[in-house]
Amino acid sequence: SFENRVKGGTKNFCIGCAMTKEEVERCIQSGRKETSKFIDEMGGKLVLFGEVGIGNTTSSSALIAALTGTDVESLCGTGASTTRDGINDEVVAKKISIIKEAMQYHDASSLKGAPLNALQAVGGAEIAAMGGGMLE
Repeated sequence: SFENRVKGGTKNFCIGCAMTKEEVERCIQSGRKETSKFIDEMGGKLVLFGEVGIGNTTSSSALIAALTGTDVESLCGTGASTTRDGINDEVVAKKISIIKEAMQYHDASSLKGAPLNALQAVGGAEIAAMGGGMLE
């Protein structure tokens, strides 16, 4: 819902944090509020989360790398940038390069197992909001 919109997008996580701590908290609270509202209004017993966008698989791959220490190469695919002929290797290589740069900038070892810090460093607002919804 636009009434709970925190921001129009995140910052470049290769040169700084994607969000401030306050923005992360607001996104989480927005997700909780919207999920609670949905359950109340729809009487839902099961809520499934998902989203579609451009660039979101870069943030999600960066978050997994930050939180788990998993090798970036094993996390990256083409996301929404597949070609009709299949995987675009240049897109995957660029994504890997971006995430490695971000992991170096943010000292990935300091983010391992620290979800709020990882969300601030490399997360997407939509991912933080979905996390809030899941907490609800």
